[in-house]
Order: sequence, then structure tokens, then C-alpha cells
Amino acid sequence: SLLQRCETQVRNEEVMRKLRKAGVRPDDYKYADLYRDYLALTKTADSRKEIILSLAQRYNYTDRQVYNIIKHLEKKIE
Repeated sequence: SLLQRCETQVRNEEVMRKLRKAGVRPDDYKYADLYRDYLALTKTADSRKEIILSLAQRYNYTDRQVYNIIKHLEKKIE
């Protein structure tokens, strides 16, 4: 019904406002695989620099881009 769609829209807007306030960007979903791989590698790799270089090569980013992506995704959401 129209009322249900309006209620859903209001809930979605509230969630989006909270995410935006927490620093989550709409395109952050693109980095989920990279970040998942980063977390896995932190358990086995020797150094953060090696991890970043490996992920940069795997995902075709520069090491600076990977560093910035990880830094952004590591922010604590409150």
C-alpha cells in the first residue's frame, strides 16, 4: 500500500542519514571484497605494507588508494 511504501521510505532515509553522519559513502560497497581480503591477510602476512602492495596489485589500485580505502573503512561507526 502507499502507506507502507511511505513508512519504508522514511525508515530508509533515517538509515541513510545515520550512515552519512558516520562517514559511510554510497560507493563504499565497492571495497567490501578488498577490505575482507585485507582483514584475512592481517592474520597471515608479515607487514601492513606488504598487504597493501599485494592488494593494490590484486585490485589494480595504487598502494596509496588501497591505504586510503582501508583507512576510511577502519573508521569506527558510532
